[in-house]
Amino acid sequence: MLAHVLKKRGLRVERQKAVPFEWEDVRIKEACRLDLLVDGCAIAELKSVERLHPVHHKQVLTYLRLMDLPVGLLINFGAVSLKDGIHRILNHRTPIAAGVVEHGPSSLVVARRATSPESARANSVDSVHSV
Repeated sequence: MLAHVLKKRGLRVERQKAVPFEWEDVRIKEACRLDLLVDGCAIAELKSVERLHPVHHKQVLTYLRLMDLPVGLLINFGAVSLKDGIHRILNHRTPIAAGVVEHGPSSLVVARRATSPESARANSVDSVHSV
């Protein structure tokens, strides 16, 4: 449902996106799969568990690092309230200004990464979409 709503709002959504992994000369094309990749700049990992554990946060951070993305959302639909189930995970190895996702109780804001070399050097954002 979330992917459908995001697509209706004009965002490009890839479901069950394969995440490649490379170490030394070994390349695994589908090392793991993330739940949603939104507009190529934000990850949404979806859970429905009574309680999130540290491994869930580490899973999102691993995806962010492998895909070289700055931010992801860990969304737990099993929390008492959805507001309590939304967690933003930051990859501090990338400039946060290059791509930003913020959330509130009823909104998701996706800022697209700058695509021109000049704006990328300035760590700027090309456009922002409120969802």
